[in-house]
Amino acid sequence: MLSPQPLCLLVDEYLPAPDQRPEGTVPVYSARQLADLLRRFAATEPRIVSVTVAGGPTLTVGVGGDLAAVTVAPYLNSRLDSDPSRLASWTACARAPYAAEHREYLHEGLAYEFGTKTLMPLEEVVQIVLFVVEHHSLPATHEWVGDEGTFEL
Repeated sequence: MLSPQPLCLLVDEYLPAPDQRPEGTVPVYSARQLADLLRRFAATEPRIVSVTVAGGPTLTVGVGGDLAAVTVAPYLNSRLDSDPSRLASWTACARAPYAAEHREYLHEGLAYEFGTKTLMPLEEVVQIVLFVVEHHSLPATHEWVGDEGTFEL
């Protein structure tokens, strides 16, 4: 019997690409499994993990320590640029200030920075990630900013 398709793939992007181990890519089959994996990363060195949904968005999650952040790309619909060569990305903003300084998360050995207004408690980020993975859209619970300005639902 064939196994079901994964909900998404989670990749630990901490090490440079040539050093990444195959066990760093995890097929995720449920929202609970995804939430558990993200919570486990909170106890590690700050890093980027990517969550890729087949036929859907890719999420870049900064995790490790007390605060986390998330960027979603691409997010294309009729109200945004529909040219696939011009992909927009959107970062969730915290509903309240949690950080006085930006934070750096390692992505393939290099620093990836999230600004103060995008850092929030891990559980908030977990809920955002679960919503995006399940619905392939941005939740209205947060403001979303990107190169194109502020995203309006």
